[in-house]
Amino acid sequence: RIWHTAVTRLGMTSTAQIESGSFLRDANNGPRYNPAAAAFDASASTKPEDEEENEDVVEESSSSSSSLEVVTMTMPKRKRNKRQLSNVQKRAMYGRTKSEGMKNIIEMTNLKPHEIFLDIGHGLGNAVIQASFTIGCESRGIEVVPERCRMAELFRELMMERVEEIGMEESFCRPKIGKIELREGSVTNPQNQSFLTTADVVLVNNSDGIFGVRSGDMEGKPTVDAYVAGIFAQLKPLSRLIAFHPLLGLGRSLEEENERRSMNGMDISTDASFFTVEKRILGKNVVSWSATKTVEVFLYTRVKQSSSSRSENDHANNDGGGGGGSTHGDGTALFLCWNKECFGSTNPTAAVCEKSGLLVESCVYCGSSRAMKTRR
Repeated sequence: RIWHTAVTRLGMTSTAQIESGSFLRDANNGPRYNPAAAAFDASASTKPEDEEENEDVVEESSSSSSSLEVVTMTMPKRKRNKRQLSNVQKRAMYGRTKSEGMKNIIEMTNLKPHEIFLDIGHGLGNAVIQASFTIGCESRGIEVVPERCRMAELFRELMMERVEEIGMEESFCRPKIGKIELREGSVTNPQNQSFLTTADVVLVNNSDGIFGVRSGDMEGKPTVDAYVAGIFAQLKPLSRLIAFHPLLGLGRSLEEENERRSMNGMDISTDASFFTVEKRILGKNVVSWSATKTVEVFLYTRVKQSSSSRSENDHANNDGGGGGGSTHGDGTALFLCWNKECFGSTNPTAAVCEKSGLLVESCVYCGSSRAMKTRR
């Protein structure tokens, strides 16, 4: 009810305009969306990426009528970062996880009120808002496309306003709404690391491999999926991540690594890999880009490893002593080398490079490449 009210007050006749309208498909290419006309101004020309330009945003009038009176204001000039977005990100069509799909995601991740939800690439912010409104948890979103961020903030404001309006009705029981934070930025920016890695449940719509090799605009530059994999590895044990496309850069799961170790005559270990993965059915008509196809997602879970056990023991003992060697006593994601002759086959290596925030590519002891997963 609140979502549809917000859509109407933004001047759109239906939610379909959000998904199919070119104002999000070409959000970075210059044309600006005019909510009053519910269409792009075709006369708006694309400017060079690094050229200064004025930006139009939508403001709601103080009128209390049900329709939204739209005016425009000119924001101060700012310089666009020409390397902020890859060409693929500029062309990418916006896709939304519908409310029923988000409900299923909440259920399969068992999201709790005391946890933090994060949507990487939040678009219009609907998943973030739904988690906050229905679970009462703190909800975060990060989005690299400026126009989508503006629309998301406006949706959030209208949703909150609508809650206040409905709250005046006697039959309405106001829900506990968790803190909502929508941030314009990139997962590649180190300044966002804490914001991203302190979540408990993460959603990333990387459908059709859009964050894979297609997301790089420079030879040798890590893909967005690579950064997402690094973020997941830095989450605390038992955290969960839902992806629409497999994160192959994570390597082999705990089950797969231990199966390989067993075949090679090596002892199985919780340190063999730092995650488990399950393919789950999200359902039909749960995403905006497909109404009839059964949508599958991948549920990744950070497992407890020896680093978690040492951390718990350190807190219990609280003796202030420091043992020798590398102990990784803070829940750090670990992996074991696949080389049977290597010291690292029984002594785990930290899976994340502290400097880059990306997954390490080789064993620190023998230099063997970390075992990677090359297909679903």
